[in-house]
Amino acid sequence: MATAMEWARLRAQAASELEVAAAALCAVVTVCHVLVRLLPLEAVVFLAPGDALIEPWQFVTANIFEDSTPNLLLMVWLLYLTSTRLHNSWGAHEAVRFVSVVAVLQTTATWITMVALYILFRHEHFLFARLGGCTGLIGGLSVVLKQQATRGGTMHAAETANAAERAADFVMEHGPLLQLVWSGAVLALSHSGPPDELLFAWYGILAGWTYLRYYQAATGDCREAFAFAELFPPPLSAGLRPIGLACFGAFSSCCCGFFPPPAHAAIASQPDSRPGVLYSALGLSEIVVEAPPPVTTQDPELAERRRQRARDLLEQRLAHKLATAGDATTSVAASLPSQAPTTAPASVAAPSAA
Repeated sequence: MATAMEWARLRAQAASELEVAAAALCAVVTVCHVLVRLLPLEAVVFLAPGDALIEPWQFVTANIFEDSTPNLLLMVWLLYLTSTRLHNSWGAHEAVRFVSVVAVLQTTATWITMVALYILFRHEHFLFARLGGCTGLIGGLSVVLKQQATRGGTMHAAETANAAERAADFVMEHGPLLQLVWSGAVLALSHSGPPDELLFAWYGILAGWTYLRYYQAATGDCREAFAFAELFPPPLSAGLRPIGLACFGAFSSCCCGFFPPPAHAAIASQPDSRPGVLYSALGLSEIVVEAPPPVTTQDPELAERRRQRARDLLEQRLAHKLATAGDATTSVAASLPSQAPTTAPASVAAPSAA
């Protein structure tokens, strides 16, 4: 009883810490939104690919300074929803770690993409565009909610849940896709930033999923229900599976053994896991790589049966060849004409009488 009470107390403490961390992050992004609306801070805090190396703080500040009010409201609501749905499984330290990893990874991936686009097209826009906002963090939180949905986190029955609970369950089930649609709609309608900010949304989803899949709790989430293609509805997941195969093969080949992590690979290679589980990492759950059954002759009876089977097969083939050769000889002999000699050769002289 004491252990159960202590465990309940620890869970309540962790839930309280998570709510405090979510409230603190809400306060930070709200203050940053007010500052960026009142002061000309975009040149300092937003990500400019051409200036990011000499102003490295942009990799962090570009995620928390939001200039779009609809995105800010969505960020606050998602933080509240995450704190209420994850209070039994996450703590404040894990939440801060996840937000930090997603923020740095998605801005780094966006910077690499923009530099690569500049090298390909030689357009100055890709170097000097100002990218910022909470879109990447929103994408990461949508993946967290999707993971909870695959674990049964949508706990409200359809007949008992009210409209708000049903909306929250729907967002948890289709969060990544809704995030991409929402980001595109906000950029198209409000013109709050360049279209390149869609990279924030995409890389936020990818960074959040990569961390949860491979690195959270040292081993990650190896379940097939949490494959990358499963983040999206079935019509889209079918097209994402071959892309997942190509990306996984490229990263695992060029990372010199650092990806996937050794702990994740060890879990995936256990005998009770599905064969080929590493190839299902990005949604390739239909591809199964099975090893052939082992061949052994350590059992004397099995070895004797195999030798006898080989001898019988060899005798059958030899008998078939002999029968075929005998039939061919008989047919050739029957086709030759049989003629008996009637007269002696002319060159042979008859003996004379004495």
